[in-house]
Amino acid sequence: MIIYGATMGLSNTLNLRNIFANQLSLIGNTMGSDQDFKKMLEFVSEHKIQPIIDKAYSLNNAEEAFNRMKLEQHFGKIIIQIG
Repeated sequence: MIIYGATMGLSNTLNLRNIFANQLSLIGNTMGSDQDFKKMLEFVSEHKIQPIIDKAYSLNNAEEAFNRMKLEQHFGKIIIQIG
C-alpha cells in the first residue's frame, strides 16, 4: 500500500490494532517534494512508461494475490483493487 502526502500532518485514521493483530511491517520513506512528484509523473507520461501488470485481484481475493507473490509465480506487478 502506498500513501502519498502524509508528511503534511498526522493521520487519525490509522488503526494500530489491525497492524499489530496481523503482524504487519511498515516502512516509511520521504520521496521528495510535490514538485519532484509532478516531474516524475510528467516524465512517465512523456516517455509512455507503463508497468507490466501480471494480474489484478479484488480485495476479497487479496490472500490469493499474496500467495501468488510468495510462490514467485508472477511476472510484473500484482494489483489489488479496492472498490
